[in-house]
Amino acid sequence: MDNVLTILYCIMCLCMFAYNYMKYGKILNALNVYLIVWLLMVLCYNMKLILYYDLTALTWILIFASTVLVFLGYRLGSRIKAIGKRTTETEDASDGAFNERSLKKIIIITSLISMVAIVPNTLLLIQRYGINLLSKTNQIYYDNIAGGAPFSIPYLAAFAQVSCVFAGMYFAKYGFRLIIALPIALAMISILPSGSRGWLLLTVFLFLYPAVFFKNPVPYNVKVMRRKMNKNRLFKKKLILIFSMTIILALFLVLTINRSRDIDPELYNYLDSKMYEITRTTPWITKLYQYFASPIGVLNSFLQEPEFYFGKNTFSVIYNFLNKFGFDIDYSRYQDFYNIPIKTNVGTWIRELVQDFNIVGMLIVIFVFSVLVGYYDKKARRYKQKDDVLLATVLDTILTMSFFVWYLREGTMAVIILSCIIIKVFRKRKYIIKVDNAVSRNGTINQPVTHSTERSDKQ
Repeated sequence: MDNVLTILYCIMCLCMFAYNYMKYGKILNALNVYLIVWLLMVLCYNMKLILYYDLTALTWILIFASTVLVFLGYRLGSRIKAIGKRTTETEDASDGAFNERSLKKIIIITSLISMVAIVPNTLLLIQRYGINLLSKTNQIYYDNIAGGAPFSIPYLAAFAQVSCVFAGMYFAKYGFRLIIALPIALAMISILPSGSRGWLLLTVFLFLYPAVFFKNPVPYNVKVMRRKMNKNRLFKKKLILIFSMTIILALFLVLTINRSRDIDPELYNYLDSKMYEITRTTPWITKLYQYFASPIGVLNSFLQEPEFYFGKNTFSVIYNFLNKFGFDIDYSRYQDFYNIPIKTNVGTWIRELVQDFNIVGMLIVIFVFSVLVGYYDKKARRYKQKDDVLLATVLDTILTMSFFVWYLREGTMAVIILSCIIIKVFRKRKYIIKVDNAVSRNGTINQPVTHSTERSDKQ
Protein backbone atom coordinates (compact mmCIF):
# COMPACT_ATOMS: atom_id res chain seq x y z
CA MET A 1 0.00 0.00 0.00
CA ASP A 2 2.85 2.38 0.84
CA ASN A 3 4.29 1.89 -2.65
CA VAL A 4 0.99 2.81 -4.31
CA LEU A 5 0.56 5.91 -2.15
CA THR A 6 4.18 6.91 -2.81
CA ILE A 7 3.54 6.75 -6.56
CA LEU A 8 0.34 8.78 -6.19
CA TYR A 9 2.17 11.37 -4.09
CA CYS A 10 4.94 11.60 -6.71
CA ILE A 11 2.38 12.13 -9.49
CA MET A 12 0.58 14.79 -7.45
CA CYS A 13 3.79 16.69 -6.64
CA LEU A 14 5.00 16.57 -10.24
CA CYS A 15 1.65 17.86 -11.54
CA MET A 16 1.71 20.71 -8.99
CA PHE A 17 5.31 21.44 -9.93
CA ALA A 18 4.47 21.61 -13.65
CA TYR A 19 1.39 23.80 -13.08
CA ASN A 20 3.28 26.23 -10.85
CA TYR A 21 6.13 26.38 -13.37
CA MET A 22 3.72 27.28 -16.18
CA LYS A 23 2.12 30.02 -14.07
CA TYR A 24 5.32 31.38 -12.56
CA GLY A 25 7.64 31.01 -15.55
CA LYS A 26 10.64 29.84 -13.54
CA ILE A 27 11.54 26.45 -12.16
CA LEU A 28 12.88 27.68 -8.83
CA ASN A 29 10.53 29.32 -6.34
CA ALA A 30 9.52 28.53 -2.77
CA LEU A 31 6.59 26.29 -3.71
CA ASN A 32 8.56 24.20 -6.18
CA VAL A 33 11.48 23.85 -3.77
CA TYR A 34 9.01 22.68 -1.11
CA LEU A 35 7.53 20.11 -3.51
CA ILE A 36 10.97 18.81 -4.50
CA VAL A 37 12.15 18.47 -0.89
CA TRP A 38 9.01 16.69 0.34
CA LEU A 39 8.91 14.42 -2.70
CA LEU A 40 12.53 13.35 -2.11
CA MET A 41 11.85 12.81 1.60
CA VAL A 42 8.83 10.57 0.93
CA LEU A 43 10.77 8.62 -1.69
CA CYS A 44 13.76 8.15 0.63
CA TYR A 45 11.58 6.93 3.48
CA ASN A 46 9.70 4.41 1.37
CA MET A 47 12.88 3.05 -0.23
CA LYS A 48 13.30 1.38 3.19
CA LEU A 49 17.09 1.22 2.97
CA ILE A 50 16.67 1.54 6.71
CA LEU A 51 13.83 -0.74 7.80
CA TYR A 52 11.46 2.02 8.86
CA TYR A 53 7.95 1.19 10.02
CA ASP A 54 5.11 1.40 7.50
CA LEU A 55 3.24 4.69 7.53
CA THR A 56 -0.26 4.70 8.99
CA ALA A 57 -3.31 5.94 7.09
CA LEU A 58 -3.41 9.11 9.24
CA THR A 59 0.21 9.94 8.42
CA TRP A 60 -0.46 9.59 4.70
CA ILE A 61 -3.63 11.70 4.95
CA LEU A 62 -1.77 14.53 6.69
CA ILE A 63 1.14 14.40 4.22
CA PHE A 64 -1.25 14.64 1.26
CA ALA A 65 -3.48 17.24 2.93
CA SER A 66 -0.62 19.51 4.01
CA THR A 67 0.95 19.40 0.52
CA VAL A 68 -2.38 20.27 -1.13
CA LEU A 69 -2.97 23.13 1.34
CA VAL A 70 0.53 24.52 0.76
CA PHE A 71 -0.11 24.46 -3.00
CA LEU A 72 -3.57 26.05 -2.76
CA GLY A 73 -2.46 28.60 -0.16
CA TYR A 74 0.59 29.64 -2.18
CA ARG A 75 -1.41 29.97 -5.38
CA LEU A 76 -4.13 31.97 -3.58
CA GLY A 77 -1.56 34.26 -1.97
CA SER A 78 0.12 34.88 -5.32
CA ARG A 79 -3.23 35.97 -6.79
CA ILE A 80 -4.05 38.50 -4.07
CA LYS A 81 -3.58 42.02 -5.42
CA ALA A 82 -0.34 43.30 -3.99
CA ILE A 83 0.06 46.97 -3.15
CA GLY A 84 3.18 48.71 -4.34
CA LYS A 85 4.99 50.27 -7.23
CA ARG A 86 6.32 47.83 -9.74
CA THR A 87 10.00 48.32 -10.47
CA THR A 88 12.84 46.79 -12.43
CA GLU A 89 16.60 46.85 -12.07
CA THR A 90 16.63 50.17 -13.88
CA GLU A 91 14.29 51.80 -11.41
CA ASP A 92 13.95 51.37 -7.64
CA ALA A 93 10.98 52.40 -5.55
CA SER A 94 12.14 55.40 -3.59
CA ASP A 95 10.75 54.13 -0.30
CA GLY A 96 11.90 50.52 -0.63
CA ALA A 97 15.20 50.37 -2.45
CA PHE A 98 18.55 49.52 -0.93
CA ASN A 99 21.40 51.13 -2.79
CA GLU A 100 24.92 49.75 -2.60
CA ARG A 101 25.97 52.06 0.20
CA SER A 102 22.99 51.25 2.43
CA LEU A 103 23.38 47.50 1.81
CA LYS A 104 27.04 47.64 2.81
CA LYS A 105 26.15 49.62 5.92
CA ILE A 106 23.49 47.10 7.01
CA ILE A 107 25.79 44.13 6.32
CA ILE A 108 28.57 45.66 8.43
CA ILE A 109 26.28 46.67 11.31
CA THR A 110 24.49 43.31 11.55
CA SER A 111 27.79 41.46 11.23
CA LEU A 112 29.33 43.50 14.06
CA ILE A 113 26.32 42.81 16.27
CA SER A 114 26.67 39.07 15.63
CA MET A 115 30.38 39.24 16.46
CA VAL A 116 29.50 40.40 19.97
CA ALA A 117 28.20 36.86 20.57
CA ILE A 118 30.13 34.75 18.05
CA VAL A 119 33.64 35.80 19.10
CA PRO A 120 33.32 35.12 22.87
CA ASN A 121 31.24 31.97 22.25
CA THR A 122 33.91 30.62 19.89
CA LEU A 123 36.69 31.47 22.35
CA LEU A 124 34.84 29.61 25.12
CA LEU A 125 34.46 26.58 22.83
CA ILE A 126 38.17 26.64 22.00
CA GLN A 127 39.02 26.93 25.68
CA ARG A 128 36.99 23.79 26.48
CA TYR A 129 37.41 21.62 23.37
CA GLY A 130 40.65 22.84 21.80
CA ILE A 131 41.46 24.67 18.58
CA ASN A 132 40.25 21.91 16.22
CA LEU A 133 36.54 22.41 16.82
CA LEU A 134 35.46 20.58 13.67
CA SER A 135 36.78 17.32 15.13
CA LYS A 136 34.69 17.89 18.26
CA THR A 137 31.34 18.71 16.63
CA ASN A 138 29.66 15.54 17.95
CA GLN A 139 30.73 16.21 21.53
CA ILE A 140 29.64 19.86 21.31
CA TYR A 141 26.32 18.81 19.79
CA TYR A 142 25.48 16.34 22.57
CA ASP A 143 26.69 18.75 25.26
CA ASN A 144 24.41 21.36 23.73
CA ILE A 145 21.41 18.99 23.93
CA ALA A 146 22.27 18.28 27.57
CA GLY A 147 22.51 22.02 28.28
CA GLY A 148 26.23 21.97 28.98
CA ALA A 149 27.67 23.80 25.98
CA PRO A 150 29.61 26.94 27.02
CA PHE A 151 27.71 29.68 25.17
CA SER A 152 27.92 32.99 26.99
CA ILE A 153 25.72 35.27 24.88
CA PRO A 154 22.50 33.89 23.34
CA TYR A 155 20.54 35.10 20.27
CA LEU A 156 22.86 37.88 19.04
CA ALA A 157 24.70 35.40 16.82
CA ALA A 158 21.48 35.24 14.75
CA PHE A 159 22.35 38.64 13.27
CA ALA A 160 24.88 36.79 11.09
CA GLN A 161 21.90 35.12 9.37
CA VAL A 162 20.19 38.50 9.02
CA SER A 163 23.35 39.81 7.41
CA CYS A 164 23.39 36.83 5.01
CA VAL A 165 19.99 37.91 3.65
CA PHE A 166 21.34 41.36 2.82
CA ALA A 167 24.49 39.78 1.41
CA GLY A 168 22.24 37.83 -0.96
CA MET A 169 20.52 41.06 -2.02
CA TYR A 170 23.89 42.67 -2.60
CA PHE A 171 25.15 39.73 -4.66
CA ALA A 172 22.02 39.77 -6.86
CA LYS A 173 22.40 43.45 -7.70
CA TYR A 174 26.14 44.19 -7.56
CA GLY A 175 27.85 40.83 -7.87
CA PHE A 176 30.52 39.47 -5.57
CA ARG A 177 32.48 41.76 -3.29
CA LEU A 178 34.64 40.80 -0.35
CA ILE A 179 32.11 42.24 2.07
CA ILE A 180 29.73 39.37 1.23
CA ALA A 181 32.21 36.90 2.69
CA LEU A 182 32.01 38.56 6.14
CA PRO A 183 28.48 37.47 7.19
CA ILE A 184 28.84 34.06 5.54
CA ALA A 185 32.10 33.42 7.40
CA LEU A 186 30.56 34.54 10.69
CA ALA A 187 27.53 32.32 10.17
CA MET A 188 29.77 29.33 9.43
CA ILE A 189 31.93 30.01 12.48
CA SER A 190 28.79 30.15 14.61
CA ILE A 191 27.19 27.01 13.15
CA LEU A 192 29.99 24.55 12.41
CA PRO A 193 31.27 23.91 15.96
CA SER A 194 27.76 22.93 17.08
CA GLY A 195 27.43 20.45 14.22
CA SER A 196 23.96 21.73 13.29
CA ARG A 197 23.30 20.74 9.70
CA GLY A 198 19.80 22.19 9.90
CA TRP A 199 21.06 25.69 10.60
CA LEU A 200 23.68 25.31 7.91
CA LEU A 201 20.97 24.56 5.33
CA LEU A 202 18.78 27.35 6.66
CA THR A 203 21.62 29.87 6.29
CA VAL A 204 22.22 28.71 2.72
CA PHE A 205 18.58 29.36 1.79
CA LEU A 206 18.57 32.74 3.56
CA PHE A 207 21.36 33.73 1.17
CA LEU A 208 20.10 31.96 -1.96
CA TYR A 209 16.53 33.26 -2.04
CA PRO A 210 17.46 36.95 -2.40
CA ALA A 211 20.59 36.14 -4.44
CA VAL A 212 18.93 33.90 -7.03
CA PHE A 213 15.16 33.56 -6.68
CA PHE A 214 14.22 37.25 -6.24
CA LYS A 215 16.46 38.80 -8.87
CA ASN A 216 14.91 41.88 -10.42
CA PRO A 217 13.00 41.44 -13.68
CA VAL A 218 15.00 42.79 -16.60
CA PRO A 219 13.46 44.37 -19.74
CA TYR A 220 14.17 42.54 -22.99
CA ASN A 221 16.32 45.32 -24.48
CA VAL A 222 18.46 45.34 -21.33
CA LYS A 223 18.86 41.56 -21.57
CA VAL A 224 20.11 41.86 -25.16
CA MET A 225 22.60 44.56 -24.16
CA ARG A 226 23.84 42.48 -21.24
CA ARG A 227 24.38 39.45 -23.41
CA LYS A 228 26.70 41.50 -25.58
CA MET A 229 28.49 43.51 -22.91
CA ASN A 230 28.44 41.52 -19.67
CA LYS A 231 28.94 37.87 -20.60
CA ASN A 232 32.20 37.65 -18.67
CA ARG A 233 30.76 39.40 -15.62
CA LEU A 234 27.67 37.14 -15.51
CA PHE A 235 29.80 34.03 -16.00
CA LYS A 236 32.07 35.12 -13.15
CA LYS A 237 29.05 35.75 -10.94
CA LYS A 238 27.62 32.30 -11.59
CA LEU A 239 31.03 30.70 -11.10
CA ILE A 240 31.47 32.37 -7.71
CA LEU A 241 27.98 31.27 -6.65
CA ILE A 242 28.64 27.67 -7.70
CA PHE A 243 32.03 27.69 -5.97
CA SER A 244 30.51 29.07 -2.74
CA MET A 245 27.71 26.48 -2.73
CA THR A 246 30.27 23.73 -3.35
CA ILE A 247 32.23 24.82 -0.27
CA ILE A 248 29.08 24.88 1.87
CA LEU A 249 28.06 21.46 0.55
CA ALA A 250 31.50 20.19 1.49
CA LEU A 251 31.04 21.59 5.02
CA PHE A 252 27.67 19.83 5.23
CA LEU A 253 29.36 16.58 4.29
CA VAL A 254 32.09 17.18 6.88
CA LEU A 255 29.45 17.52 9.60
CA THR A 256 27.69 14.40 8.30
CA ILE A 257 30.96 12.43 8.30
CA ASN A 258 31.67 13.57 11.86
CA ARG A 259 28.19 12.46 12.93
CA SER A 260 28.71 9.07 11.26
CA ARG A 261 31.64 8.33 13.61
CA ASP A 262 29.14 7.78 16.42
CA ILE A 263 26.81 5.34 14.64
CA ASP A 264 24.88 3.22 17.12
CA PRO A 265 25.83 -0.47 16.64
CA GLU A 266 22.11 -1.31 16.84
CA LEU A 267 21.59 0.55 13.57
CA TYR A 268 23.09 -2.41 11.70
CA ASN A 269 20.12 -4.51 12.82
CA TYR A 270 17.74 -2.26 10.87
CA LEU A 271 19.57 -1.95 7.55
CA ASP A 272 18.73 -3.81 4.38
CA SER A 273 21.53 -5.81 2.77
CA LYS A 274 22.64 -3.03 0.37
CA MET A 275 22.71 -0.33 3.03
CA TYR A 276 24.50 -2.69 5.41
CA GLU A 277 27.43 -3.00 3.03
CA ILE A 278 27.44 0.75 2.36
CA THR A 279 27.48 1.52 6.07
CA ARG A 280 30.48 -0.72 6.70
CA THR A 281 32.60 1.22 4.18
CA THR A 282 31.05 4.71 3.97
CA PRO A 283 28.81 5.26 7.01
CA TRP A 284 28.32 8.94 6.20
CA ILE A 285 26.05 7.96 3.29
CA THR A 286 23.78 6.17 5.76
CA LYS A 287 23.76 9.24 8.02
CA LEU A 288 22.89 11.46 5.06
CA TYR A 289 20.04 9.15 4.06
CA GLN A 290 18.83 9.00 7.66
CA TYR A 291 18.88 12.80 7.91
CA PHE A 292 16.44 13.29 5.03
CA ALA A 293 14.26 10.20 5.51
CA SER A 294 13.73 9.94 9.27
CA PRO A 295 11.49 12.99 9.95
CA ILE A 296 8.47 11.23 8.40
CA GLY A 297 9.09 8.22 10.64
CA VAL A 298 9.07 10.44 13.75
CA LEU A 299 5.83 12.06 12.57
CA ASN A 300 4.34 8.59 12.05
CA SER A 301 5.24 7.47 15.58
CA PHE A 302 4.06 10.74 17.14
CA LEU A 303 0.62 10.49 15.51
CA GLN A 304 0.06 7.05 17.02
CA GLU A 305 0.19 8.56 20.53
CA PRO A 306 -0.12 12.34 19.99
CA GLU A 307 0.20 14.82 22.81
CA PHE A 308 -1.28 18.31 22.88
CA TYR A 309 0.13 21.44 24.50
CA PHE A 310 -1.16 24.70 23.08
CA GLY A 311 1.57 26.64 21.27
CA LYS A 312 4.42 24.65 22.82
CA ASN A 313 6.48 24.98 19.64
CA THR A 314 5.03 28.03 17.89
CA PHE A 315 5.20 30.16 21.03
CA SER A 316 8.21 28.45 22.60
CA VAL A 317 10.27 31.64 22.50
CA ILE A 318 7.57 33.53 24.42
CA TYR A 319 7.14 30.70 26.93
CA ASN A 320 10.88 30.52 27.54
CA PHE A 321 11.01 34.31 28.00
CA LEU A 322 8.14 34.27 30.52
CA ASN A 323 9.80 31.46 32.49
CA LYS A 324 12.77 33.75 33.11
CA PHE A 325 10.37 36.03 35.03
CA GLY A 326 9.03 33.37 37.36
CA PHE A 327 6.38 31.68 35.22
CA ASP A 328 6.28 27.89 35.17
CA ILE A 329 5.31 27.04 31.58
CA ASP A 330 6.27 23.71 30.06
CA TYR A 331 9.14 24.40 27.70
CA SER A 332 11.65 22.13 26.01
CA ARG A 333 14.48 23.28 23.75
CA TYR A 334 14.67 19.91 22.00
CA GLN A 335 12.02 17.45 20.85
CA ASP A 336 11.40 14.00 22.34
CA PHE A 337 13.08 11.01 20.71
CA TYR A 338 11.19 8.15 19.05
CA ASN A 339 12.35 4.69 17.98
CA ILE A 340 11.37 4.37 14.32
CA PRO A 341 13.10 1.84 14.87
CA ILE A 342 16.29 3.96 15.06
CA LYS A 343 16.31 6.71 17.68
CA THR A 344 15.39 10.11 16.15
CA ASN A 345 13.69 13.28 17.37
CA VAL A 346 12.98 15.48 14.32
CA GLY A 347 9.48 15.07 12.87
CA THR A 348 8.68 17.81 10.29
CA TRP A 349 6.56 20.89 10.92
CA ILE A 350 3.40 18.73 10.85
CA ARG A 351 4.39 16.98 14.07
CA GLU A 352 5.02 20.24 15.91
CA LEU A 353 1.90 22.02 14.63
CA VAL A 354 -0.32 19.05 15.55
CA GLN A 355 1.19 19.17 19.03
CA ASP A 356 0.43 22.92 19.18
CA PHE A 357 -3.04 23.15 17.64
CA ASN A 358 -4.34 19.61 16.97
CA ILE A 359 -4.94 18.37 13.44
CA VAL A 360 -7.55 20.95 12.37
CA GLY A 361 -5.52 23.83 13.74
CA MET A 362 -2.40 22.48 12.04
CA LEU A 363 -4.14 22.45 8.66
CA ILE A 364 -5.38 26.02 9.16
CA VAL A 365 -1.93 27.29 10.17
CA ILE A 366 -0.27 25.62 7.17
CA PHE A 367 -2.82 27.11 4.77
CA VAL A 368 -2.62 30.65 6.20
CA PHE A 369 1.17 30.51 6.31
CA SER A 370 1.28 29.37 2.67
CA VAL A 371 -1.00 32.26 1.65
CA LEU A 372 1.47 34.66 3.26
CA VAL A 373 4.38 33.00 1.47
CA GLY A 374 2.63 33.29 -1.90
CA TYR A 375 1.62 36.90 -1.29
CA TYR A 376 5.05 38.12 -0.24
CA ASP A 377 6.74 36.09 -2.97
CA LYS A 378 4.63 37.98 -5.49
CA LYS A 379 5.46 41.33 -3.91
CA ALA A 380 9.15 40.50 -3.79
CA ARG A 381 9.22 39.44 -7.45
CA ARG A 382 6.95 42.08 -8.95
CA TYR A 383 7.27 45.23 -6.89
CA LYS A 384 10.86 44.78 -5.78
CA GLN A 385 10.47 46.50 -2.42
CA LYS A 386 13.60 45.22 -0.72
CA ASP A 387 11.84 45.12 2.64
CA ASP A 388 9.39 42.67 1.09
CA VAL A 389 12.29 40.63 -0.30
CA LEU A 390 13.61 40.43 3.27
CA LEU A 391 10.33 39.13 4.69
CA ALA A 392 9.68 36.83 1.72
CA THR A 393 13.14 35.29 2.17
CA VAL A 394 12.44 34.42 5.81
CA LEU A 395 9.00 32.95 5.03
CA ASP A 396 10.34 30.96 2.07
CA THR A 397 13.18 29.56 4.14
CA ILE A 398 10.80 28.41 6.89
CA LEU A 399 8.63 26.70 4.24
CA THR A 400 11.66 25.05 2.63
CA MET A 401 12.89 23.69 5.98
CA SER A 402 9.42 22.38 6.91
CA PHE A 403 10.63 18.84 6.13
CA PHE A 404 12.79 19.15 9.23
CA VAL A 405 11.15 21.33 11.88
CA TRP A 406 8.79 24.28 12.34
CA TYR A 407 11.53 26.87 12.60
CA LEU A 408 9.35 29.46 14.30
CA ARG A 409 10.05 27.47 17.46
CA GLU A 410 13.68 28.63 17.39
CA GLY A 411 14.68 31.72 19.35
CA THR A 412 17.24 32.51 16.66
CA MET A 413 14.49 32.66 14.02
CA ALA A 414 12.49 35.00 16.27
CA VAL A 415 15.51 37.33 16.35
CA ILE A 416 15.74 37.21 12.54
CA ILE A 417 12.03 38.03 12.09
CA LEU A 418 12.15 40.79 14.70
CA SER A 419 15.20 42.28 12.96
CA CYS A 420 13.31 42.26 9.65
CA ILE A 421 10.39 44.12 11.21
CA ILE A 422 12.64 46.69 12.90
CA ILE A 423 14.57 47.38 9.68
CA LYS A 424 11.34 47.68 7.68
CA VAL A 425 9.76 50.10 10.20
CA PHE A 426 12.96 52.16 10.54
CA ARG A 427 13.38 52.53 6.80
CA LYS A 428 9.74 53.48 6.30
CA ARG A 429 9.92 56.06 9.08
CA LYS A 430 13.16 57.44 7.65
CA TYR A 431 11.52 57.81 4.24
CA ILE A 432 8.49 59.62 5.72
CA ILE A 433 10.78 62.05 7.57
CA LYS A 434 12.70 62.68 4.34
CA VAL A 435 9.46 63.43 2.46
CA ASP A 436 8.18 65.71 5.25
CA ASN A 437 11.45 67.67 5.21
CA ALA A 438 11.23 68.08 1.46
CA VAL A 439 7.66 69.34 1.74
CA SER A 440 8.54 71.78 4.52
CA ARG A 441 11.42 73.22 2.45
CA ASN A 442 9.63 73.52 -0.86
CA GLY A 443 5.99 73.66 0.14
CA THR A 444 5.36 70.85 -2.36
CA ILE A 445 7.05 67.73 -3.56
CA ASN A 446 7.26 66.33 -7.01
CA GLN A 447 5.50 63.01 -7.29
CA PRO A 448 7.64 60.27 -8.78
CA VAL A 449 6.60 58.95 -12.13
CA THR A 450 4.79 55.69 -11.50
CA HIS A 451 4.47 52.95 -14.00
CA SER A 452 1.17 51.24 -14.53
CA THR A 453 0.70 48.05 -12.58
CA GLU A 454 -2.50 47.14 -14.35
CA ARG A 455 -1.84 43.58 -15.24
CA SER A 456 -3.45 40.22 -14.86
CA ASP A 457 -2.64 38.61 -11.53
CA LYS A 458 -1.97 35.38 -13.33
CA GLN A 459 1.58 34.33 -12.82
